[in-house]
Amino acid sequence: MGRPLRWHMPDTIYFITNRTIEQRFWLKPSPDVNKILGSWLARAVQRYDIELFGVMFMSNHYHLIARAPNNNLSDFVGYFEGNVAKALNTLHERGGPLWARRFSAEPILDDDALVERLTYLLANPVQARLVARVQEWRGLNSYSVLVQRRILRYEVFRASDWHRAGQPHDRTRFMDEVELKHTPLPALANKNLLEQAADITRMIHAREEALKAERHVTGQRLIPMRVLDQQAPSSRPETPKQSPRPLCHTSCKERWKRFKEQWIGFVRAYRDAAAQYVDQLVDVAFPEGSFPPSRYPSPRFV
Repeated sequence: MGRPLRWHMPDTIYFITNRTIEQRFWLKPSPDVNKILGSWLARAVQRYDIELFGVMFMSNHYHLIARAPNNNLSDFVGYFEGNVAKALNTLHERGGPLWARRFSAEPILDDDALVERLTYLLANPVQARLVARVQEWRGLNSYSVLVQRRILRYEVFRASDWHRAGQPHDRTRFMDEVELKHTPLPALANKNLLEQAADITRMIHAREEALKAERHVTGQRLIPMRVLDQQAPSSRPETPKQSPRPLCHTSCKERWKRFKEQWIGFVRAYRDAAAQYVDQLVDVAFPEGSFPPSRYPSPRFV
């Protein structure tokens, strides 16, 4: 069954992904790009009170692990992606859409799956044969926060307040500093910061060694950094990846089956409600976690 609908619950942690249009390298790491991504993500996390567990930006896609306790996951990602698109378009002197599609958000159903997803996220550049170690990747990611215990802060300009004040020459009072805050994984929340860092380091090291052994068996080599440096942001992979998103992430087959049944029930309930809405019953109740249409006096038809 396809998944054309959105189903976001406030108590669920999601693995969020999106790619650039045509998978072009508009997110290619640089000080300017990293500042744009970090500052807007930090503002979005703060604005929507998001619990951010991990982030990794590659050259043409990103991964986030996050939870939205206020049931505003879609608003959070929309705010972040919209502002990043405008800022990167200005930086790259281009126009048009930046993202290929709407973001995907798959629920993570247990702690083991959550740890696996964080390991996958952080090791993404190693998996792609771009670097041998996670800490060598130049793109914005959570490794420096979770393992090296760095604090990522960004200076931001409150443009709206500046415009309302008449665009004064001195912008100093319209500058703020925002931190890209992370929330500890629930499975590690009972440990101190050093213990958390040690656990994550062990997970990442094991994954790096496994990928190293895999490269040795297959004969694949790392892509030289000079090749990456020479890539234009407007370029794209020779063989772009096209992979379907999973229904959910879990370490338990029975839990996966139960979620699939719940998803089928959700889709059925949504379609029943949508059919009633089309029949002009605009006050019909849509299932929890969905995004029903606006409540117009009567449905609008094109």
